[in-house]
Amino acid sequence: MHQRAARDWTTQEITIIEETAERTWAAVERARAEAVLRASEERFRAAFEQANVGIVQTTVEGRILVPNPGFCKIIGYTEEEAKDLTVRDITHPDDYETDMGLAHRVTAGEIPGYTIAKRYVRKDGEVVWVQLTSTLVREASGKPYYALAIVEDVTERKRAERALQTVEANQRAILDSANQSIILLAPDYSLQLFNRYAALAAHKVFGRTMEIGQSILEYVSSADYAGFAAHFQQALSGQEVSAEKRLAGVDGPSWWEFFFYPILLPEGSVGGVTLTSRDISARRPGSRSSAAN
Repeated sequence: MHQRAARDWTTQEITIIEETAERTWAAVERARAEAVLRASEERFRAAFEQANVGIVQTTVEGRILVPNPGFCKIIGYTEEEAKDLTVRDITHPDDYETDMGLAHRVTAGEIPGYTIAKRYVRKDGEVVWVQLTSTLVREASGKPYYALAIVEDVTERKRAERALQTVEANQRAILDSANQSIILLAPDYSLQLFNRYAALAAHKVFGRTMEIGQSILEYVSSADYAGFAAHFQQALSGQEVSAEKRLAGVDGPSWWEFFFYPILLPEGSVGGVTLTSRDISARRPGSRSSAAN
């Protein structure tokens, strides 16, 4: 049996082998990196297409480049139609300058990005409110590449806010038209709400200005403290309480009628106390009226 003798490799052969191994390893690493990049791009594309919010790429000048389905749904245009539009075309005229002013600050490097509430005008003419968060993607050199915005339709939220504001305005109008003091108190005696009559009465009787968060006890004399606290605690326990008190005001004494009502929460617990009062000095001969007019 013959054995082949081991031979020595030449320097040139070793160099060729090493270079081949390096090229092979580099090709493997490149293929692996490309596979990772493709997977990452596929995940981004899936997230971009399936997101339940709008995502849009635009040029620095505001021309729409790539809108996702969510963005197209918000503005009411198809993808192809949207690509022929600019930010100005779909932005409410009253909001455009604010939006572009912030975008220019991002481009100038003054801020990294911004979030604003703004309005779009859809293809059908309907105005929709959105919350837009925008940032700028730059090239490795720092040159602006494209703007990227995340857009959430908040129209229903805005409508609900406006409806709530209308209800609150109506409630305030009703409270301020009442010919008696109405004060809402938290369990810790702090003022949560008061009407115009209460504010005027506090100023006229005590010479003070009412403020939210103040303790109602600041307006109670030491002689009346125990009685007031007892009535308040009775109301917190669910009872309705009434009392008449003589107040020594800055313009002289006056008589007031007080009512303590528990504020019942939906689950049945008491969340505070409504305190109403009115000047009844006219029913008390010899009293000096301090009614808020």
